[in-house]
Amino acid sequence: MGLLAHQPGSGRAVGADHYVVVLAVDGDTVLLHDPQGYPYATVPTGVFAESWRGELVAYLERPYAMRSGFVRREQVSQAEALRRSLPAGVAWLGGRKDKPVPPGTLGQAEAAERTAELVEEGLDPEVRQLWQAFAVRVGARRLNDLAVCLASMGLEKGAAVAAGQARIVGGLQRPVVAGDDAALMAGLRELAPTYERLRAVLGS
Repeated sequence: MGLLAHQPGSGRAVGADHYVVVLAVDGDTVLLHDPQGYPYATVPTGVFAESWRGELVAYLERPYAMRSGFVRREQVSQAEALRRSLPAGVAWLGGRKDKPVPPGTLGQAEAAERTAELVEEGLDPEVRQLWQAFAVRVGARRLNDLAVCLASMGLEKGAAVAAGQARIVGGLQRPVVAGDDAALMAGLRELAPTYERLRAVLGS
C-alpha cells in the first residue's frame, strides 16, 4: 500500500496489504479504483507493478496476487449469503482449530489485551500512524456493518453487541491521535470481553 503513488504519504513499502480494481492500462499509466476513496486514480505502470509485487506482505504465497475470471456458480441472495457465513464467523470467534494460523497469531479478547500491552510498552510510531489514518476507522466501520447485517437477520442481541464494539473502536480515534495512551488502553480493555459476549449470543 505504501508504494501506491496516488495515496498521500506514499513512497515507502510498509508491508500493509490493500486491494484496488484496475480499470485500464494505457501505455505507461494504470487507471484504477481504490476503495479507500480514490476513484479513477492513475498510477505509473512501473510504480503500480512495484506495489503489486507485495513482497513485504507476509501472508502472500507468491508475488503479484491477482483475482480475476470470477464465475457465478449460483444465485444467492444477500440474506442467504449472510446466513451461510454465520457458522464460520461464530467458529472464528471461538478460536476455531480447523483453520491453522501462523504461530503467535492472536484474536478476539487476547488480541485486544495484547494490543493494550503494546500501547503500555510504547507503541511503535508507524503502528500509531497506521491506526490514526486507517485501522481505527476501518475497524469501527466493519463492526458497524456487522451490526447492520446481524440486525437484518433478526439477530438483535448480536447486533447490539457489534454496535457496542463499533462505538468502542470508533472511540479510540481521538486517543490515538492525541497520544492519550491511558484512554487508548482503557478502550482496548473494554473491547476485549465483548468478543466472548458476541460469540455467546450468536452461538446460542
